[in-house]
Amino acid sequence: IDGVTHAGIIITNNTFSNIRNVVVDAQNYTGAVINNNTVSGTPDRFAAIGNSSVVAADNKINGTNTYGYFVERGSVSAISGGYIKKAEDSAVFVQDNSSVTVDSVSISDSGVIGIFAKNSTVEAKNNSISNSGNVGIYAQNPTGVTSISGNAISSSGYAGVQIDNGNKLTSVISNTIKSSGTYGIVVFGANGSKAQSNTANGYSEYGIYIRESGANTNSNGIDVSKNTVSGGPSAIVLRRTDSGAVKKYTVTAANYGIYINANCTKTTVTGNSYTGVI
Repeated sequence: IDGVTHAGIIITNNTFSNIRNVVVDAQNYTGAVINNNTVSGTPDRFAAIGNSSVVAADNKINGTNTYGYFVERGSVSAISGGYIKKAEDSAVFVQDNSSVTVDSVSISDSGVIGIFAKNSTVEAKNNSISNSGNVGIYAQNPTGVTSISGNAISSSGYAGVQIDNGNKLTSVISNTIKSSGTYGIVVFGANGSKAQSNTANGYSEYGIYIRESGANTNSNGIDVSKNTVSGGPSAIVLRRTDSGAVKKYTVTAANYGIYINANCTKTTVTGNSYTGVI
């Protein structure tokens, strides 16, 4: 009920099976705890979190018709441990200026995206994400500090990590990405963001691809350094990017080691080690 806040709700150590709709509908909760629950039988989603602050740890979710966690309406959530298998859309979906931390969760076989944050803030760290239909981790129009670090991402249909319109508070650091369908990391528009110390191996087009946003606004001031890229046609590609820095790479590529197109300005390329063509 709007205007009514529920405080101190604790949902722990339960087994849910064959729930048709939402298992836990956390609306207007303050300081809620949802820990160590087991879910099976393919509900619509495990937890719907709206206008709430929630801690969720060590939950085991085996199949949903849409999402594992659905977070909206400015919620603040910390999700850690456990696993999310076979979410038909996204294992974790975040929207509406919410803020979410996803830490050390095993995510597999998501139909579309492993972790998707839209117009929100996300910290995704130390997660294992495999077999996503489209993208492993996707931050679209982040609104605040967005950090993607220490994740192991494999077998994504399109890209391991995708960023749209990343700002100076957006960083992609120390992730290991294997066997991506098209790109290891792709950034559609960034301003002062970081993509550092990542490993990308196995992709059909580019290991790391920095380009303009969909509105044809150039990326600007992105720091792409200390990455290791191999196992595909072209390793590092910058398109319509100003003041980009490509530093201290280890690159192996069949086509281009580093490719910077004619619409880039003030690019710095220094201290890289590459096998292939630049």
